[in-house]
This record gives sequence, C-alpha cells and structure tokens, in this order.
Amino acid sequence: MSRLSITRSNNISLRKNKRGFSSRLKSGPVTMVMVVIFLVCVLSLFFLAQVFQSSTKGYEITELHNQIKNLEEQNKSLEIEAAELKSFENLKNEADTLNMIDTNNIVYIKKSGTSVAVANQ
Repeated sequence: MSRLSITRSNNISLRKNKRGFSSRLKSGPVTMVMVVIFLVCVLSLFFLAQVFQSSTKGYEITELHNQIKNLEEQNKSLEIEAAELKSFENLKNEADTLNMIDTNNIVYIKKSGTSVAVANQ
C-alpha cells in the first residue's frame, strides 16, 4: 500500500506541475494583442536606430567628400604658387632685390684628386 500511495502522490504532483505552469500563463486574445504590440514597438525602435545610424554615416561621408574637394583645390593653388615662385622672372626679380649682379666670367673648378684649391685672380 505504501508503494501504491507513493506512485499516486508522484503522479498527482507531476500533474499539478504541468497544470500549474499552463494555468499561470494565461494566453487569451488580450494577452496576444499586448505581446504583438510590444514586439512591434521593439522592432520599430531597432528600425529607427538603424535609420538614424545610417543617416549619420551618410552625413559624415558627405562632409569628408567636401573636405577632400577643399584640400584638392588648396593643393592646386599651392602648386600654382610654387610654379610661380620657381619662374625665371621671379628669380631674376629676387636677385635684383638682393643686389646680385650678372656675371660674364664663369670659372669652373675641376676636381683633381681629393683636394680642391681656389686661385684668386
């Protein structure tokens, strides 16, 4: 009799556990609507976060493209300025302002051995 009562009590407790879990979670039409509304809200928040992030990245990309264009224009203007500074006319004007004179007598020194000597004329 004791075995029979233990088996019956185990079966009853198992049935209570199964029934207890399903009775605690009541899923009627109102609960289902609330779950669907909650899921729609959560998915909408994820969607809005994704849209916000992509629009921010697009703005940053546009700003970087504008910065590249500005730097390319600045580079072109600096190259033009460098070419102007290297021009023959500019060098001649700079020589005049430094009181340099033209020379007609150019003396080239040839290297002979390891030492170089300069003669005064």
